[in-house]
Amino acid sequence: MTDYFLKSLEKTLETFKMSEKERIRIHTHYKDLIAQARDEGRSDDEILLMVGAPQKIIRSLELDYERKKRIPFTDPLIRLSPLFALAAYLYLGITAGVWHPTWLIFFLVPLFVMAIEMANDRDRHILTALLPLVSLLFFLWAGFAWQRWHPAWLVFLTVPAAAVINSRDAFKRTTLFYLVMVSLFSPAVFFLTGFLSGVHHPTWMILLLIPYFSFLQIGHRRLRYLACASLILSAAAYLALGYQLGYWGSGLLIFLMVPLAMIMGRAKS
Repeated sequence: MTDYFLKSLEKTLETFKMSEKERIRIHTHYKDLIAQARDEGRSDDEILLMVGAPQKIIRSLELDYERKKRIPFTDPLIRLSPLFALAAYLYLGITAGVWHPTWLIFFLVPLFVMAIEMANDRDRHILTALLPLVSLLFFLWAGFAWQRWHPAWLVFLTVPAAAVINSRDAFKRTTLFYLVMVSLFSPAVFFLTGFLSGVHHPTWMILLLIPYFSFLQIGHRRLRYLACASLILSAAAYLALGYQLGYWGSGLLIFLMVPLAMIMGRAKS
C-alpha cells in the first residue's frame, strides 16, 4: 500500500507546476517518512494515517503550487454537459410531456464533473465518493417516477459495501468516513420521520447531506467550495420560495445553481 501511495504521489506531483528538483524533494520527503516509520515497526495502515490521505496532500499542494493547464478530450464534454442535460430535459418535456422527475437529469452534470476531477487527481476513492450521489439520484427517481420509495432505499446499502471494498487504506480519518455514515443516517432519519409523522416534505431535504459530503471529496479547492456553497444557497433559497411563496414545485429549478456553479468553476480552473 505504501508503494502504491508513493507511485500515486509521483503522478500527482507531475500535475503541478514545479521544478524537477522540488518534485524530487517532496517525493523524497514522504519516502523517508515511510522508511523511518517502517524501521519503527509500524504497519502500512499506521503509516498511511501518519503521512495523510492523498486528497489532503493534494489540497496542501494547491496552496503553494499552480496546477498545470491541461485540456483533455473530456474538457469540451464538461463544458457542453449542461447543454446536453437541458436538451434532453426539453426533449422529454415537449415530446412526452414529462417534466417531473426528469429534472433530476441536471444532477448528472455535477456527477460528471466530480468523476472527471477525481480521475484527474487519480483519487482511488472515486467509487466511494460518487456512489452516494448515484444512489440518491436512483432513489429519488424510483420514488418520484415509480412510487417505489421502498425497497429503493436499499440502494444506500451499496455505499458501505463500496467503502469496505475500497478500504485498503485508512479512509476513516477522512471525510469519506462521514460520507458513508451520512449515506446511512440521512435515509434512516427521513424514513423514521415519515413513518412517525407522515411528513415527507420538506424533510426529504435531509438527503441533501449526501451530495454535500460527496462534494467535499472534490480535490480541486475552488470546485469544492463552489459545489458546497451553491448547494447550501440553493437549499436555503428553495425553502424561502416554498414557505414564503408556495413555489415548492417550480422552486426545484433553483437547484440548477449547483451544476451551473460547478461548470463555471471548472471553466475558470
